[in-house]
Amino acid sequence: MGMWFLDNVWILPALMGLSFLSILLFGKRFPRKGHEIGIFFVAIAFVLSLFTAGSWISRVNDDGHHAAFADVPAHCSGVAAHHEAAAAGGEHAAAADDGHGAATRPVVNCATWFDSGQGSVTIGTMVDGQSVMMLVVVTLISLLVHIFSTDYVHGDRRYTHYFAFLSLFTASMLFFVLAENTLQMIVGWVLVGVCSFALIGHWWEEKPNSDAALKAFLTNRVGDVGLLIGMIILYFAADRSFSVLDINVLAASGEIGRGLLLAASLCLIAAVMSKSGQFILHTWLPDAMAGPTPVSALIHAATMVVAGIYMVARLYPVFFEGLSISGSSINALALVGAVTALFGALLAFVQSDIKKVLAYSTVSQLGFMVTSLGMGAWTAAMFHLFTHAFFKACLFLGAGSLSHAANHSFDMVNDMGGLKKVMPITYRTYVIATLALAGIFPFAGFWSKDEILAGSGAFPGTEGANGTYTLMLVMLLLGAFCTAAYMTRTIWYAFEGEYRGKGHPHESGPRITVPLVILAVFAVIAGVFNLPWDVPVIGA
Repeated sequence: MGMWFLDNVWILPALMGLSFLSILLFGKRFPRKGHEIGIFFVAIAFVLSLFTAGSWISRVNDDGHHAAFADVPAHCSGVAAHHEAAAAGGEHAAAADDGHGAATRPVVNCATWFDSGQGSVTIGTMVDGQSVMMLVVVTLISLLVHIFSTDYVHGDRRYTHYFAFLSLFTASMLFFVLAENTLQMIVGWVLVGVCSFALIGHWWEEKPNSDAALKAFLTNRVGDVGLLIGMIILYFAADRSFSVLDINVLAASGEIGRGLLLAASLCLIAAVMSKSGQFILHTWLPDAMAGPTPVSALIHAATMVVAGIYMVARLYPVFFEGLSISGSSINALALVGAVTALFGALLAFVQSDIKKVLAYSTVSQLGFMVTSLGMGAWTAAMFHLFTHAFFKACLFLGAGSLSHAANHSFDMVNDMGGLKKVMPITYRTYVIATLALAGIFPFAGFWSKDEILAGSGAFPGTEGANGTYTLMLVMLLLGAFCTAAYMTRTIWYAFEGEYRGKGHPHESGPRITVPLVILAVFAVIAGVFNLPWDVPVIGA
């Protein structure tokens, strides 16, 4: 039964695609204008994701699956099916990251997509620890955003349209993370961008909103040129194969020249810079706050902006070998990430709009993840992606709750203040998420940020690091201190002192506060998921 979930994981994006069509075609005929359809389907997808995660954990615990790729269907991945290799993609990096343990074989299923003059191109799914983690995160955050939105955008002029595109957005991200080959990754990548364009410009009648949507779309197209060129290089370098496994195995085994890997890596970094808001292509991301706040939470926490991080992690042997990450002290990926982490944090200081503070915070935290990948700390990067999804979604939805009470304004300097007295649930959840983002012990962000900093290899006595990235460590430490400072500033302006806005603020309803509480709980406990099993218990 466990293998059934792993073999049929394609059902998850299919469900959300069906949700999109159902809401679009029939949503307005339903009593609640279609949001019940979206919540129903995303709830099912979340439950199936949990069963899939359980099945994967059972597979990992079965030693018989710690081996090479001999059982991968030859028509799915011809190279991987005949190569002895310890790991692939993220699993390759994870094994190299901690220096011990064998990776578990991914579960690959595919069918012929189309035939070309060079052979058949397949379409299918690849399930491993990296994709399973993303399935759970994306469906959970999407479910909470759907519930939050029923109150936040109640009575909106395009209410049904909004929920339809939320479902398509979720389907696109699920399709992307399950992609078996690079062609599917490109399709999912572009679909996520198209959905973000529609949702950022949801209130397109106001020119700043439509301008923000166009800016996001066009800026991402700049980076997509690098994506296409990089994927074309990898296709020919891997003997005309689009298979992610083929590319990773050939890159890890040294059968692709370092020059080709370097060229592909640099092109793909351009795609990461646009999609994941890295300097200098980060400018669209703060402007994307023009969209509804639940959309901001979904984009910045679990979907679009982490697509670049996921792509690097999925094709990690390409970057690891192409950029000579092991034994180095600097490379293009680490440098781009470190500059973004520091300057994103500095820019957050000068914002009066609370959503823009959080947007630049997202830029900075994505910089942490990119730097971690550039230093060879694959596990730390993916762990921070996991923890960041919960506390950043909590912060964005918390900002939406504040705006809901403060006459729909996000100006924390002029229109907020003293709200902790009348919004105790929003206040407490926001503070918890802030502590997690700032990396305060024992909240989730502490564990993931600590692992990134340790992955620099610049601390005395650090073992298992892939290099000595001292400059990166200094920049990340400065960024971490700035994070604590600018988030304290938001708490001071929004919750302390006297109320400076209009009207009479009040606590939000349960459809807003319950998702906040759930996310705050994960912001506290998410760090324990990556603790080693042999951690000694005090007093034991």
